[in-house]
Amino acid sequence: MNGGSLVRLPKIIRSQSFRRLAITSLLVLGLSPFFQLGQFAKAESSSFVKIKNRNWGKCLNLQSNATQNGGLPNVWDCVSHPDQEWKIE
Repeated sequence: MNGGSLVRLPKIIRSQSFRRLAITSLLVLGLSPFFQLGQFAKAESSSFVKIKNRNWGKCLNLQSNATQNGGLPNVWDCVSHPDQEWKIE
């Protein structure tokens, strides 16, 4: 037995179709989180557009007032609550 030889795999694993199937499944499993992120991004962007059309300016004014009063602006609140009315007190 020479040192460079590999362990012989069963015939089915050495077949071309098995290799193709294995590579395809690994690619699908590896890329699936990116597809889910894409769905999340689509959902977020649609609510972002909705709030921008409805009351994004009000929300930004509210956030800038909070900054002037010593608070930290949290623009994410504007994006994550698209149906909330942002009113300046």
